[in-house]
Amino acid sequence: MPNYQVVGTGRDTGRLRKRVYTCASETDARLQAEIDGTLVSSVYELAPEPPTPGQLDCARNLGIRIPDGVSGDELSDLISLETWKDKIASPELKSMADAFGVAHTRYTGKKLMFKQIFMCLSVAGRERNLAAWFAYRVYREMVGGAYGSKIAGPGDEAIQRVAAMLAGDTSVMQSIRRYRGDDLIWFGKCSSPSGAVHQGGSNRTTAYKRASELLRPTVAAEQRAETLERAHRERERPPPPPVKIAEEPWRSPPSPTAKGCLPVLLIGFSVIFMLAAVTSSLVTR
Repeated sequence: MPNYQVVGTGRDTGRLRKRVYTCASETDARLQAEIDGTLVSSVYELAPEPPTPGQLDCARNLGIRIPDGVSGDELSDLISLETWKDKIASPELKSMADAFGVAHTRYTGKKLMFKQIFMCLSVAGRERNLAAWFAYRVYREMVGGAYGSKIAGPGDEAIQRVAAMLAGDTSVMQSIRRYRGDDLIWFGKCSSPSGAVHQGGSNRTTAYKRASELLRPTVAAEQRAETLERAHRERERPPPPPVKIAEEPWRSPPSPTAKGCLPVLLIGFSVIFMLAAVTSSLVTR
C-alpha cells in the first residue's frame, strides 16, 4: 500500500504536524490522522523508496530475479518469500489486511502477512479487532479450512459477536497475545504431502477453548444446513436413464435331419470296407 504524508495541526496543541501513514487511499490516511487528533490541512502521496544497495546484493545472492521498478518494500517482501520458503498471500488474505489497515505489497507472503496483521492488531485499543481475527482463524480451523464456508471474514456478524465476548475477557486476551502471528495459519499438528509434520498454534489454550466453545453452535448450524442442502440436491437429482439390455440375435434351430447324417455315413463306409475286404479275399484264392 502507498505511503501518505499528512500535514496539519494538533487538535489539542495547535502545533504543526507532519505524519506518514500507510493506507489504501488518501481518504483512509486523512481518517487515520483525524483519529490521531490532527486537524488535516493537506495529504500527499509519497513516492515509494527504492531498494537499498544492501537489499539488491541480498536479492542477487539469493538468486532472486529483480523486477524493473521494484520498490524497497517490494524487494524486502521478495527476499522474505525466498528465505522463509513462503508463497504470495491470497487476494482474500490481502483484502482482510486492507480492512484492518495493514500495509503490504504485491509480493507480501502468507506467513509475513499473518505476522503483520497480528502485530498491527496487538496494539492497545484494537482488542476487538484482534479478538475478531483470532475468532475467525479458530472458525476456519473448525470447518477444516473448507472453501465456500458461510463466514467469509472477520467482519461477519457471527464472528463479531464472538469477538465482543472474547475482548471483554482479560484472561482470553492475554492468552491470544501469547501466540505468534503465523501460529494462526493453523492449529495443532499438520502433515505436509512429503510426510513432514508441522506444529501450528496450540489448540489447548484458554483463548482457543473459549473461542471454539462460542463458535460451536454456529459451526453446528452450518453443518446441519449443509446436510439438508445436500439431501435436497439428492432428491432433486433426476433419476438415471433406464439400462438397456442387449438382445442376442435370433438363431434358427438346427434341421432335424442333420442329426442322423453322421451315423448313416459311418454305416455306409463300414459296408464298403467289408465288401472290399471280401472281394480282396476272393481274388487271392
